[in-house]
Parts: sequence; C-alpha cells; structure tokens
Amino acid sequence: MDRIVPSHRGFTVVEITAVILIAGLLALAVIPAMDRFDDASRGAGIAEAARLLTFARERAIASGIPVGVRFDAAAHTAQLLTIGDDGRPEPLTDALGSPSTVLSFRDTYRNEVTRITVPTELVHGAVAIDTVTIWFDHRGTPHARSTSGSHAGGLTSSASIRFLGDAQVTVHARSGLVEGP
Repeated sequence: MDRIVPSHRGFTVVEITAVILIAGLLALAVIPAMDRFDDASRGAGIAEAARLLTFARERAIASGIPVGVRFDAAAHTAQLLTIGDDGRPEPLTDALGSPSTVLSFRDTYRNEVTRITVPTELVHGAVAIDTVTIWFDHRGTPHARSTSGSHAGGLTSSASIRFLGDAQVTVHARSGLVEGP
C-alpha cells in the first residue's frame, strides 16, 4: 500500500507559541522606546518655541523693526510677525521674500500649548487670551501692541508659554531674556 505524504507541512503548536513569545518580547522592548521618542519630540517643540522667541528678539535688535511671535493656544501654533508698511502686524518674511510659516506644535512635535500666562497689557479687547503675540523692540525689550499694531507699552511682568507636562518657555519683562529647557 502506498502512503500519502502531504505536500504542505504546517506549523506545530510549539513553533507558533515560540513566534508569539518572541513577538511579545519585541513589543515590550519597542513600547518604552516609542515613549522616549514622544518625549524627545515634545522637548524639541519646546526648544523650538524658545528659539522662535530668541530669533524674534535678535531680529528686532538687528533690524530696528518690531518683531513678535504669535502663539495660539487653541490651534497649538506659533508664527513670526513684524509690523508692515501700513503699521499693521503681518507675517515676517525671509531673505527671499517668503512669509514665515505657521508652526504647528501638535503636528510637528506632538506637543500642545496648554496655557499662556501674560501680563494684562498683552490682552486687548477682542484678542482672546488663547492668542497672544509677544513683541520685541529695537532694544530687545518685550512689549505689547494692539491688534492694529500700535505700541501699547512695555511688559510689567514676565510672560510664559506652557506646554504638555508643565514645561514652559518664559520671556522676562525688562530684559527680554528667553528661558526654556
């Protein structure tokens, strides 16, 4: 009598169990690495906010023209602004004339602006507290401007932008010094 030999051999229970065990161990190793990646990404977002504020201050000193950073806590964004020829705020342009882009902390850095703490002179009438522009003058001193762009005076206390995990970037009132992580 002829024996029928199957043409396809299946996996044994031991082989399948070994593969599942190895996959589980790999997953346990990858999950903490992903958490570290998210933490690093969030930290980069906070550093970028500090860099934008420092750049705005240095650009205002170098050009003699007010430069600001508009933070929008509702949209979790920031954008560099300057005062245009008509005296109103407009996006800062680069050397080639391209306007500054809106930086999304949520999309780019997996981070969110959770709170903006500012002196009351930065909040004028129709401007919501979740949208604030921190301006710097030709001396690098932070100040307030109305929504139409007119100068409203220097800051009386420091402003801070807080992110997830209670990390923050602070702009000191009199010196304009930007502190961050």
